[in-house]
Amino acid sequence: MAKVLITCKEPNIETNLSECFGKSEYFCIYDSVSKKYDFFENPANKKAKHKGRVTIKYCIDNGINTIISGDFGPVAKTFLEEKDIQLVIFRKSISVKEILSINKIIVL
Repeated sequence: MAKVLITCKEPNIETNLSECFGKSEYFCIYDSVSKKYDFFENPANKKAKHKGRVTIKYCIDNGINTIISGDFGPVAKTFLEEKDIQLVIFRKSISVKEILSINKIIVL
């Protein structure tokens, strides 16, 4: 089973990928088994400090296997890689819808 977290700016598939993992406003979580996705607010949004740590804990607690984002801070990147979570970086503007269509080919 593979759960993919996509960082995004709004809770809909037309929105673009968020540029920063820890500061992302929302997450789209795609489950490759059920082929369903849902949107969640980043729990770190309400935190002034340690946004990356809160976001990392959220990913681990929710069984995320892969994270797709515009970028990752050095601490988050190191910690997530140590937990065997695959990190995918898109440096260009791309929508969640486009990522989901690509991801269905890669993950399944």
